Amino acid sequence: MIQYVDGAYRLTHRGEAPTTVEAPFEDVTRGVLNAIMELEELSGHNILDGEKIISPASGDHGVDIYISTSSA
Repeated sequence: MIQYVDGAYRLTHRGEAPTTVEAPFEDVTRGVLNAIMELEELSGHNILDGEKIISPASGDHGVDIYISTSSA
């Protein structure tokens, strides 16, 4: 999570989770959602509404932009 702190943008939190395109899940988005939930726990910021990203940001809810990376 990048936030504006003391006059500058700073990386304040990040979430990580394993993903898989193989059985039994065969769904990379499971790992993405788990990483977002970790980010919510660490930051206290509500990002998800169920399995959907809240956008735009308002107070401590939602984000303006979400970017995810993965490697295989």
